[in-house]
Amino acid sequence: MYGIVRQSGGWIQVDSEPGHGSQFQIYVPRIEAPVAADQAPVPAAETLRGTETILVVEDQEEVRKLAVECLESYGYQVLEARGSSDALLLASHHEGPIHLLLTDVVMPQMGGKELAESLKPLRPEMKVLYMSGYTRDAIVHHGVLDSGVNFVAKPFAPDALALKVRIVLGLPHRVARCWWRRKTSPSGTCCGRCWRAGDTKSWRRGTPARRCAWRGKSARRPS
Repeated sequence: MYGIVRQSGGWIQVDSEPGHGSQFQIYVPRIEAPVAADQAPVPAAETLRGTETILVVEDQEEVRKLAVECLESYGYQVLEARGSSDALLLASHHEGPIHLLLTDVVMPQMGGKELAESLKPLRPEMKVLYMSGYTRDAIVHHGVLDSGVNFVAKPFAPDALALKVRIVLGLPHRVARCWWRRKTSPSGTCCGRCWRAGDTKSWRRGTPARRCAWRGKSARRPS
């Protein structure tokens, strides 16, 4: 909450008396002029999808669950860690690649920056995206993070998180129309569902091969 208020240019006043409890008053700047609606185009959901593996590290359960559910809904494989010790254990035992570390900046025992540095020898190709309720300027100013790092502010909307993740992992994410499914597919590879679904009659009849939207050439049965 403090980070959100400070990011908005406000402050919090606290009054506390023994036996009477505490009172928190939140002050934010008043806006006189009407605020223009953000007209920035929202990327299509298909362009934000992916199949990479992401390690999410967050000590607050509500935020962690939100991030995990969001990323899974966009097709990512997610490893969930409640803190740095869980993250180190998961990273050392996970057999496949971990493409991205999404970690909170301030956590008990070990912060996000220290966690990323500890995982670098084990996962040198893994990219890092930090998240925090504090502003980027605040955490950089206090030396918690270096300037220029990948950062997303909390709280975040699901599509905002998905967009930031997709940018860090690499944009543009290749999306094309599968001629069999007649809709966009985010995998970036030929899924082969036309073969597995038994849609092979045209091949048996000797019909010329169609051009696969993914491979950019005549489609052949996936190996």
